[in-house]
Amino acid sequence: MFFDPMRPMRTRLFSTAGLIATAWMIVLGGCWPTEADSVVQPSVAELSQVPGEEPGLPTSSPEAEGIGIDQLIRLTEWVKGNNVPIFSILISRHGKLVYELYTSQLTRNHAHYLMSVTKSFLSSLVGAALDRHLLRSPDMSVTEALPRSWFSNDANYARFRAPTLKDVMGMSALDSPDPPRDNSAAAKERQHEFLIARNRATVSLTQPLLRNLGEAFQYNDENPAIIAAVVAVVTAKSPFSFANEALFEPMGFRNQEWMHQDALGVDLGGYGLRLRPVDMQKFGNLYLKTSTPNTHKVSS
Repeated sequence: MFFDPMRPMRTRLFSTAGLIATAWMIVLGGCWPTEADSVVQPSVAELSQVPGEEPGLPTSSPEAEGIGIDQLIRLTEWVKGNNVPIFSILISRHGKLVYELYTSQLTRNHAHYLMSVTKSFLSSLVGAALDRHLLRSPDMSVTEALPRSWFSNDANYARFRAPTLKDVMGMSALDSPDPPRDNSAAAKERQHEFLIARNRATVSLTQPLLRNLGEAFQYNDENPAIIAAVVAVVTAKSPFSFANEALFEPMGFRNQEWMHQDALGVDLGGYGLRLRPVDMQKFGNLYLKTSTPNTHKVSS
C-alpha cells in the first residue's frame, strides 16, 4: 500500500501505531486554510476512509520505489506547519503512486480548476487526431485544417498559409500579447473581444503573425484557440467530447469538466479544464512513457 497521510490506518509503512498516529495527526491537527477561507478540515472518520484502487495508476510503497519514508513525513509536517494554499500533493515514482495528500474537505474525487496545463491536454488531442488520420501532419498549414470561411478576407487566408499547427502549438505563430503578460488597455480590449466572440478562433485568425515563425516565441491564449478549433473541425466534436473519447475515458478519468466554451461549443484551449489530481498524475505518467494500464488505448 502507498503512503497516504490522509488515511494512515491503512498504510503498511510503519511498524507501530504511534508512528501511524503521528502521520495523521500532522494533517488533522492544523492547516493553512484559515476560518476566513471557509474551508474545514476533514474529520477522523473521513481520514480513515480508504478509496479503492485507481484505474490506470498502480500504487506502491515509497521504500519499494526508492523513496525514504522520513522524507514524506517531513513533507507532511511542512505542509501542516506553513500557511500555504496547497490542496493536494501526489508523488509517483516508476509510474506508481506512493504518496497522496489532500487538505481541507477535498478528497481524491474532487476536480480542480486548471490553468495552462489545459494546453498540454489539448496538444495530446492533436496527437490523438493524428493517430486517427484526422490530421495529415503537425506540419500542415493552419489554412489546410480550418474552413476558408473562418478567415475574414483573402489577405488573412494568405497569411495563415505560412504557420503550421506545430508553430501554433509551440506559441510561435501569433503576435498577440494578452493579459496578464500585457496589461495595456489595447491588450485588455483585444482579450475582451476574443473571450466574448461567438467563434474565438476567427478572432485569433485576424491577429498579426510573428516575424520568425517556428523560431520566435510569444505565450498567449489565442494560439491554443486555433488548435482547439482545429480539433473541433476535424473530429466534428467539441474538444471536451473528443477528450472524453480518446483520453479521459480510456484512462479512467472521473468528474472531469472543460469550461468556457464559445457559442459554437468549442472549449477554451488555453485554460479551463477541471480534473482530479490523481487523473493528472496518470497523464503525467503517460508523457513519461511509464507502463500503466490502458496506456495502449490512448497512444500508438
